[in-house]
Amino acid sequence: MRSLLRKLAAEPLFWESPEAYQAVVLASRVRMSRNLADFPFPERAGPELAVAIRERLVRGLSAIEANPLTIALETLSGEELKFFSERRMRKEQTASPMGGVGISLLRTLPLQLHWNAEDHVKIACLRPGLQLDEAYSCVDRGECALARQFAFAFDSRRGYLTADPARAGTGFQASLLLFLPALGLAGRVPEIARALQNAGCAMRGTCGDGTAPDGLQFQICNRTTLGEDEATLLRRVQDFGKMLQREELEAREKLWEKSENLLRDRFARVLALLSHARQIPLAEAVEMLSQARLAAHYGILPRSAVGRLDRLLVEIHPCHLRLLQGEWTTEEQQDMLRAERLRAAFSGDLAPC
Repeated sequence: MRSLLRKLAAEPLFWESPEAYQAVVLASRVRMSRNLADFPFPERAGPELAVAIRERLVRGLSAIEANPLTIALETLSGEELKFFSERRMRKEQTASPMGGVGISLLRTLPLQLHWNAEDHVKIACLRPGLQLDEAYSCVDRGECALARQFAFAFDSRRGYLTADPARAGTGFQASLLLFLPALGLAGRVPEIARALQNAGCAMRGTCGDGTAPDGLQFQICNRTTLGEDEATLLRRVQDFGKMLQREELEAREKLWEKSENLLRDRFARVLALLSHARQIPLAEAVEMLSQARLAAHYGILPRSAVGRLDRLLVEIHPCHLRLLQGEWTTEEQQDMLRAERLRAAFSGDLAPC
């Protein structure tokens, strides 16, 4: 399993776009939850039935892709499970889940299908930048392919039935991952969160509900799914994303006009640390890489370096460090390995302009 995870760690991120500079909206994600009719929800199904449900649904993917990569998460250790949370594919979980939980990765659309996490299947697509329409198109094609083969649990009044009643109706969630350093420094995040809540949306941490922002990156998503169609929910999240993008870029310009010398000094210190530090804890490294990302916006680093920075923000996490190193390192080595990887990057292709 570790060899497979090493191979996946070396692959591009699902939301990675080397060609395009993403200033504010880093990624778009659309997810759709479905359950098979006449089968209990995963929590009540039990491990054996959950495995049978997963195998049945995976066979149905042949209509989309002949040999999707499917990983049974119950076979992974707690350390190996961190790989998927570090790549923003699931919430962090230290204990192995029950039987039947898994992920299938499709390349043709591309899609991630999550089996028996809360619902029998959660169809997800993650795209770079503001591409909610494209992500929804991929998810819709995947859902239609499965719906032609399986009957999903549906009620004429409540719509599609889900394990969490709050997701019933469409079973649909659209979210954007945003980088908001200037609005964060201006203390605007609580105000934005309240405005989103009043409009039926939510602001969350980088990996979803109950998680903290990772380097001033936030998710915004629809909070309701009942009584509105997918197009309405998608448009609402998209409109908020465009508004926040405008406000963030305006806040960055004002910040530069007011504090150019202070920002240049801060960026110089950050880049010096990233280029020379011998030992860096994860939280400090995430903060410094976020500052480096902002420096690229102001031209202190090349904008072409942003894709590399986004990869580093994933690769410096513990599981990726261990896998990319080629050995399962001890915790004591992580800070040194992280600093070594950052030194190599910032003395090479990420050197300041």
